[in-house]
Amino acid sequence: MSGDDRSEGSVLRGKQGGLVAGGAFMVLARLAGLFGGLWIMVVLTRHLGAAEYGRYAVGMVVLSWTAGVAMMMLGGAVVPLVAGRQDGDRYAVTMYRAAVVAGLVLALVLVVAADWVERVVGIRGLGSMMRVVALDAVPGAAALVHHGVVVARGKVGWGAGIPLIGVVVQLVGVMGGVVAGGGAEWAVVAYAGSSVVQFVVGRLVSGVRLTGSEGVRFVELWHRTGRLAGAQLMTRVLQSLDLPAVRRGCGSDQVAGWYAGAQNIGAACLMVFFPIGGPVQRVVAAARRDGRDGEAAVAASGFVRVALVFGGLVVASSVYAREIMVMFLGSGFGAGGELLAVLMWTAAFRILGVAGRVLLAVAGENGVQVVILAVVSVVGGCAYVVLVPRYGAGAAAAVSVVLAAVAAAVSLREAARRLGMELPWRTLLRVVVAGGVAAAGGLVVPSGIHVLVRLVVLTLMYGAVLVVLGEVSRGWWRGWKMRGG
Repeated sequence: MSGDDRSEGSVLRGKQGGLVAGGAFMVLARLAGLFGGLWIMVVLTRHLGAAEYGRYAVGMVVLSWTAGVAMMMLGGAVVPLVAGRQDGDRYAVTMYRAAVVAGLVLALVLVVAADWVERVVGIRGLGSMMRVVALDAVPGAAALVHHGVVVARGKVGWGAGIPLIGVVVQLVGVMGGVVAGGGAEWAVVAYAGSSVVQFVVGRLVSGVRLTGSEGVRFVELWHRTGRLAGAQLMTRVLQSLDLPAVRRGCGSDQVAGWYAGAQNIGAACLMVFFPIGGPVQRVVAAARRDGRDGEAAVAASGFVRVALVFGGLVVASSVYAREIMVMFLGSGFGAGGELLAVLMWTAAFRILGVAGRVLLAVAGENGVQVVILAVVSVVGGCAYVVLVPRYGAGAAAAVSVVLAAVAAAVSLREAARRLGMELPWRTLLRVVVAGGVAAAGGLVVPSGIHVLVRLVVLTLMYGAVLVVLGEVSRGWWRGWKMRGG
């Protein structure tokens, strides 16, 4: 190997090491936030009960559809546009302004339509929830922009710390409101307060100002983000159809509460993985900007491998679904264990879908995803309407698995094509084998042992099989050794 090759390899190893270190730091901070989020969920489920928690959860899903309108102004492209372009600061200013305008429009719609939506949807108290969320519309959308700018600029500590601050504020609000006797509306107040604090901190750290700075034309911003925004909106719809379908098809707040609790545990798994996306976007965008397409493809493929490995562990852990439900949410949610066992498959596919969407935010979206996901959304909605009243909440969970798998396949295929990366099929095979062995081993671990201990044992078995099959040594372990090389 020549000296130039060794020098180039050292630079690449250094960047990969920095990516691993930055991602690890963000994961640790997000783990702290995750435990805070789980605490919030535990407090809500134990003080509201399954029925009231179901009302709160369905209401928040309906509200998330309206929030998707504001997200369309951003398109999930803050990090790649700021980190991947020389004029990234100008894009940041324009996205901030667009978020504020969209938030104001959304807030007005929420206030005006609150009572009408409550009557149509049939969820008691939804109107009052909508009025509270109207206060969150502007700071919530703007906070997303500021956080994206912070991540794009490589401020790893703040990138991880801002969401953690938000979780702490929300937890304090829940403890001070719901525990003191407030209902689901107080939980929404705590959620809105969290967004306000994240906006203030993000604005101070990012330094992006609403006025006095030159931006780009909004038409230019929309040209770069519009199709990706449409795909993300369709993905949001796909991921939020099942809970309202369960509430309407089963006619029970309690069943909706069980389903929502299982959903949130699956979402917690997604929260652990999600922080890695920001540093990956920054590295891939910078590499493509500098013409290092090969390096960008390698980083992207590694990101997908991590998603596969983590998703496999989530699926293997589903053998303890009922115990996990009871441990976190209480005995009143034990009946939702079967739902969680299925929804953990949904979570695994959504993890892969996140990997694909993160990479597409860098590579650019050509509109194919929007059309496909729109068709899938319609088909999925029809499936929920037909199957849930007849077969119950379990049918909704099964349909959600299929929809998540299709969405993940669409985004990963398109990302691979546009970035020139190879999809890690060997990793998929290893994950299937390791997950099967770990799940089988987990079933024979004595049931008298606490479920957390059994989860640790299952994880160790899973990791050991991956080591034997050569996956860890070819991926994560090699990355850590490169840091010392």
